[in-house]
Amino acid sequence: MFGLREEFHYLQCADCKSLWLHTPPSDLSMYYGDRYYSMSLRDDPTRSLAHQAIAAALVRAPPSWLDRVATRIDIRPRFARYLAGQNVRRNSRIADIGSGEGDLLRRMAKCGFTDLWGIDPFIGGDRDDGPIKLRRAYLEDIDESFDVVMFNHSLEHVSYPLATLRAAWDVLRPFGSVVVRLPVLGFAWEVYGSNWVALDPPRHLFVPSVDGFKILAQRAGFSVERVFFDSTSLQFRGSERYLKDIPLLAKDNDVPRSVLDFEHGHIAEWEERAQQLNREGRGDNAGFVLKIGED
Repeated sequence: MFGLREEFHYLQCADCKSLWLHTPPSDLSMYYGDRYYSMSLRDDPTRSLAHQAIAAALVRAPPSWLDRVATRIDIRPRFARYLAGQNVRRNSRIADIGSGEGDLLRRMAKCGFTDLWGIDPFIGGDRDDGPIKLRRAYLEDIDESFDVVMFNHSLEHVSYPLATLRAAWDVLRPFGSVVVRLPVLGFAWEVYGSNWVALDPPRHLFVPSVDGFKILAQRAGFSVERVFFDSTSLQFRGSERYLKDIPLLAKDNDVPRSVLDFEHGHIAEWEERAQQLNREGRGDNAGFVLKIGED
């Protein structure tokens, strides 16, 4: 991502094929910082009243209906798809684990959600901002309970994902749910291997297969209620950059014109291919909706 060009090694499970980083660095903080995407605030796509109304309606929509629509049109805001079918209301207490500076939570607040928590050990400090409470902490340190616990591309960053999922189990209210979105081994891994952009060493300490994540969730006490795929063209654009030894975050001035032209000429094709892979269950990012399993 940053062009550090350090070398890291992964181990692969012989059974489920999931990947685990071998001997991760003792201090991972240097691999985040201000340039890492979750530590900055981005443009907000939910400014309009129409977007807010759409979000409120879509969160209440059946997930099967929403999945069909989402594969054909660009629904905004996207978080509606993550929460669909979970009986989520605007006053539900929702935690985003690994929230960074709260970009997603701010979009949710604009759509009327009133009890939002961001939990991240790498942010600057604790602060409250209207309906949003940001806490510099690990989930295990929080003495609260939640209707929904979200891991939006954060669980792959923790050293012991099983322990973290069990911590989510501990703070979940009755009839609550956990939503985990993370990279999974799919088509892009098969094609690009170590140049796959979502491998992202050393920040991604583990990258599961779909079957591997289901095993992990079940060991934590959950049942998997729903799986959806939401990969994008980044799996192609980023991986093609790595094939050419170009950092993902390289400025345009530092990227050869031929590479920029190549990306521009293929972006529509890559987006279409990403959506097709999502429909086939072979995208490189997946979401899992978890409920507390029955004994």
